[in-house]
Amino acid sequence: MKSFVDSIVEYLEVKLQRWKALFNGLITGAGSVLALAFIVCIVFGIYRVDSFMPFIIGYCSANSGFKVWGKSDTEDRHKRRLQCGIVGIATGLFGYFVQYQINWHFFGVLAPFTMLLFFLAIGLFMGLIGGWLKSATERSRDFQR
Repeated sequence: MKSFVDSIVEYLEVKLQRWKALFNGLITGAGSVLALAFIVCIVFGIYRVDSFMPFIIGYCSANSGFKVWGKSDTEDRHKRRLQCGIVGIATGLFGYFVQYQINWHFFGVLAPFTMLLFFLAIGLFMGLIGGWLKSATERSRDFQR
C-alpha cells in the first residue's frame, strides 16, 4: 500500500511540476490572510478587522507574489507575472471571503460588493509588486557577482 501511495505522489509531482509555484503561492496567501486576520481579531478586537483587512491583503499578496516568482520553474517573465497576478487576485478573493464571513457571523451584515472590487485590485497590484521585488533582488544579486 505504501508503494502505491508513493507512486501516486511521484506521478503527481511529475505532472504538476509547472503548477507547484502557483499552488505554493495560493496556500501561502490564504494561510497568511487567515493568520493575520486572527491576530488582528485577538489583539485589536473583531470590529477592527474591517479597517485592517486591506493592509492584510496587500501584505499577503506581495508575499505570495514574491514566493511565486522565486519558485517558478519557467524562464518566461510574462508567465511569471501572470502567476503573480493570479495569486494576488486569489488572495484578494480569499480576503473578501474571510471579511464576508466575519461580517455575517459576528455582525449580521453583508460585506459590500465594492469591497470585493477593492480587495481584488489590491491583491492584483500587490501580487505584481511582490513579483517585481523578487525580480529586482535577483537582478541585484546577479549584478553583485
